[in-house]
Amino acid sequence: MFSILLGLALFNEVPTVWTYIGGSLIVVGALINTFGKRSASK
Repeated sequence: MFSILLGLALFNEVPTVWTYIGGSLIVVGALINTFGKRSASK
């Protein structure tokens, strides 16, 4: 998500919907990985 803001600020580049979808999938995957391991270790 940081790269989206950096692109907007420095290059005046508007991201497409696919950029938001890809970034969201990465964030959701990281959250599942973090919280999934926490609940499995209980």
